[in-house]
Amino acid sequence: MPATTSVAKAWCSVTEAADYLGVHHTFIRRLVAEGRVEAMRVGGRMIRIRIASLESAGTRMGA
Repeated sequence: MPATTSVAKAWCSVTEAADYLGVHHTFIRRLVAEGRVEAMRVGGRMIRIRIASLESAGTRMGA
């Protein structure tokens, strides 16, 4: 049986991205439309967001 390695997840859904940043999914879609985050369309409708681009899209405010 081949050994499995843990690879960090590089892409996430719009909903997962919104949860990650604590914002509404429409805000994530706006970031995609403005080109502020890296995204790709999978199939006809599904959008995947590169997690690393979310981290650089803005800075978190607060504590």
